[in-house]
Amino acid sequence: MLFGYDTAKEFGQIAHWLNSEPLLMQDLKGKVILLDFFAYSCINCRRAIEHVKKMHEKYKSKGLVVIGVHAPEFEFEKVPQNLQKTLDTISVRYPVAMDNEHTTWYLYGGQYWPRQVVIDGQQRILLNVTGESHGKEVETAIRKALQEKGLDVTQIPLEEEEPSPLRLRQTPEIYAGFFRNEGIGSTHIESQDLYEDKNEEHKEGVLYPQGYWKQNYEYLHHLKAGSEEDWVLLPFHAQEVNIVAMPYNTGEKAKVYVELDSMPVPKEKAGKDILYEGKRSYILVDRPELYRLIAMKERGTHELKLLTASQEFCLLSFTFG
Repeated sequence: MLFGYDTAKEFGQIAHWLNSEPLLMQDLKGKVILLDFFAYSCINCRRAIEHVKKMHEKYKSKGLVVIGVHAPEFEFEKVPQNLQKTLDTISVRYPVAMDNEHTTWYLYGGQYWPRQVVIDGQQRILLNVTGESHGKEVETAIRKALQEKGLDVTQIPLEEEEPSPLRLRQTPEIYAGFFRNEGIGSTHIESQDLYEDKNEEHKEGVLYPQGYWKQNYEYLHHLKAGSEEDWVLLPFHAQEVNIVAMPYNTGEKAKVYVELDSMPVPKEKAGKDILYEGKRSYILVDRPELYRLIAMKERGTHELKLLTASQEFCLLSFTFG
């Protein structure tokens, strides 16, 4: 504690550094620092990163140091090549520390993603916030710290504050693996790795697999290749739907058809990863990643169905917006 402020903590047990040589907090004394704690498959983190990138571009000429600290939610996020590919895709150029054991994350109070921390030139923590919609607070703290160093930021306009999202009813995040899944609605014939959905009604937020699937620690894996498609059905209430998914074998691909209320996803309701083949809508799962399926203008209650005949498809989670 320094004059009533918490002080910056040294990076601990960083597995890899991407976009940079290894950094030490002690060597950054005198710099204004923005730390962004994130997990790359987290939709909230991906949205927050867009603001972090803006801060980097706006204030790097004034000496702001932006560092991403990647605290993984899933095992595949611990692989440097997976993270680097996503960083390249979303144009993150600043240094990123891979905090695979969550050591640094916990030093800064880690519990939820995303988290932003602003540190001044004396290595005092000026701001430590979690979640989205803190853009104005983060930028104000950055400007204050730079001005305390005698730097003029008056010619740099503040970002326009985006309205905070209303806290409307929404299906919570759903995990498919047995470690965090809270229930499967289908009947499981364990000796055959077979699920049968015999339900006349489906409950919101419950997964209903049909066909040959195996529930592993982190994911639900489709087991049987062939001409017939098995599926996972999920009733939800939201405006946006995303999944975290991956191929079972590195370098392979899985075609997964997507239906909204038993129909192909209309183009005006499609997330950016939806593709079309004739009258059908689908995604191509070619690496461990967040896939954006549904983006509607209004939230509502619907049924989503994922259909596949590929043995490569592994489903980790659903997230909503």
